[in-house]
Amino acid sequence: MPEQRKWVWRLGLHLLLGLALAYWRPLSTWWGAGAFFYFLLQTLRSRNRTGMAHLGAAYIVGLEVLLRMTKAALFWEFGKLACITLLVVGLLVEGRRHYRWGYLSIAVLLLPALFLGTEVDFSRFRQHITFQLGGMILLSLSCVYFAARRMGVAELQQLFRYSLWPIGAMVAYLFAVTPQLAQIEFTFSANFAASGGYGPNQVSTILGWGMLLLAVNFLLRWPPLFSRFWDIALLVALAFRALLTFSRGGVLGFFVAIFVAYTIYLLSNRQTNRRYLLVRWGLVMGTIVLLFAMVNQLTGELLIHRFRGETMAVYVGDAAYSLDKATSGRSRVIQTDWQMWLDHPVWGVGVGMSNVLRPQYGYANISHLEQTRLLAEHGLLGIWVLLLLVGAMVWRTVSGAPISKFMVLAFSLFSFLTMFHSATRLAVVGFAFGLGLVHVYANYSLSRQSPFEGRGVSFGGRKPGALAGA
Repeated sequence: MPEQRKWVWRLGLHLLLGLALAYWRPLSTWWGAGAFFYFLLQTLRSRNRTGMAHLGAAYIVGLEVLLRMTKAALFWEFGKLACITLLVVGLLVEGRRHYRWGYLSIAVLLLPALFLGTEVDFSRFRQHITFQLGGMILLSLSCVYFAARRMGVAELQQLFRYSLWPIGAMVAYLFAVTPQLAQIEFTFSANFAASGGYGPNQVSTILGWGMLLLAVNFLLRWPPLFSRFWDIALLVALAFRALLTFSRGGVLGFFVAIFVAYTIYLLSNRQTNRRYLLVRWGLVMGTIVLLFAMVNQLTGELLIHRFRGETMAVYVGDAAYSLDKATSGRSRVIQTDWQMWLDHPVWGVGVGMSNVLRPQYGYANISHLEQTRLLAEHGLLGIWVLLLLVGAMVWRTVSGAPISKFMVLAFSLFSFLTMFHSATRLAVVGFAFGLGLVHVYANYSLSRQSPFEGRGVSFGGRKPGALAGA
């Protein structure tokens, strides 16, 4: 109980920090920089024996969007580069070296396309690495870091808390800065006013990530992250704010990932009384349905039309349903990326060049889909990267214990789905994919046991009996 109170107090502190940001935004700069250097120094001091590298990365993942919302005086890709730095330092200072180095090939396969652009200079080269490839480099390193790592339940819960604290601060900030619902004009598009004046897609995505962490902890019947009350209250607040953004990506990504993961978990887990699991599943689904109905009512029943992909013209009967409008132009991006690949099937058009060339293919919007961007910009090497990502998820789903199936489908699938609407613009995409490959064992206390499982360079496999069936 004293330990639990400590987690609740830290959550309360972050809620207060979120409220403070509403009145003094410069705080975010000090917060972001201070958090990074704190975790970096702690990782070096402890040689990552307490997992400060991945705890720090999880914290930065939860903080990234809040820093962008409040215009922190940090470079735009701070979140990705901070996470990459922490994970790399963690890998270097740890005493053991049994990692799945084969996952580095994901990043290596993408490097040749850097030299295919029409102009190559240092500034352009740096921007391509950080903006275009930074997310996939983080994903590659995250897989190396987590794929052979064993974590107990308490250690995994600790990671969840570190990521949820800044997300809780963002929710407090949203409640403080957004107008009252009666003053917000909801339409058939994503709503910036309800998203704190920032991009609804990114806000919805990080809120969906927080919802996923809380739902995973609840559905697996693990002890509360903070307390029963605070876990439920935070989940409701995250879902409420995510729905108000009118951005579908984070909500649908969360829902599909948790639905598929828990369905497979129920079918494969024969060691647990499924009646208790189904009761919890019903509570989560019931809460989401009720919240959706409530927000739909509060927004003049426009939310349901938004999720159907309708526009005002379709709603009033002046136009037919359009896939292009329903997907906010993403179907056109898929078409143009596909055509670019057909024109440049081997090497692709080069990193960043799909956005430059897309107007020549009849559409001027930038890419939001990482899967088709890999195809257009990297050609056959991009296809190979996609096969590696899908193969890693399928292999762990087929060969792993029930808890491994659940983890990879909940986290790696959430990451893969996020790539469909946000590419790798956020650090959570790369971090979540790697986290899904972690090996979980049933230990409810923080432990200094070996965090590694398995040896050699490979993409899958596990020791018999090494994992908990949960």
